[in-house]
Amino acid sequence: MKHDLFDRDDDLAHCKVCGGAEATLPAECPGRRMTAAEQLSVQRGTLDFRAGVWVRLLQHAVYRGDQFPTLNGEGALVRPSLHGSAFVLAQFDNLDLEHAGQRLAMGWHEFPAADFTPDSGETTWLS
Repeated sequence: MKHDLFDRDDDLAHCKVCGGAEATLPAECPGRRMTAAEQLSVQRGTLDFRAGVWVRLLQHAVYRGDQFPTLNGEGALVRPSLHGSAFVLAQFDNLDLEHAGQRLAMGWHEFPAADFTPDSGETTWLS
């Protein structure tokens, strides 16, 4: 759904439906007023509304996989992979963490999505 934009006295374009403006404006209008938490997440770049659904763009999670036991319990930012929902791209918190000669806190590294669990109390996983 397209945003129904209008200019307010603050010189920002606001959507009459979702209430988003500038940095709090998702790619598409969700068709209802956004909650304060949704607006904040959109502003932070961690959430967007696309093709009729909310999409989590970035989330903090903990590695729990069997493939790399030395990574278990390590926190990381994760985001969707271009290779489908079975995979995520991860950037680990620990600056000293290395695997196969790569520093896992630098850049994005692909892992199975099932190897991570959200650690922020979120009830939804990356879409």
